[in-house]
Amino acid sequence: MDLQSLEQLIKSRRSIRKWKPDPVPEELALKALELAIWAPNGGNFQNWRFGLITNRSLITKMADAVQAKVDLLMSWPEATAYEEEENRWRQNASNFRNAPYCISILMPKYDS
Repeated sequence: MDLQSLEQLIKSRRSIRKWKPDPVPEELALKALELAIWAPNGGNFQNWRFGLITNRSLITKMADAVQAKVDLLMSWPEATAYEEEENRWRQNASNFRNAPYCISILMPKYDS
């Protein structure tokens, strides 16, 4: 890839917070997982495992758990220093709730 193509790719990247109801072809999702394996990491250790989560019930439970943790953290007295960000964090904590798939990244316990 030439530098100009890389620059265009980086500058055109965007975050998605509203999902289309259209299903994502499974082959595209699996290709994304394959490419994730190639991400750089320290010492080329690659002790991660990726999974494609398609179960709606499980995605909902994950979103509920993440939202509950963010709500708990924002209830702590220490969180008052982050009041400006609090609403944004609460609002976006489980933005993946309606995503067609979720990608899990699993790692064993790390001992240094």
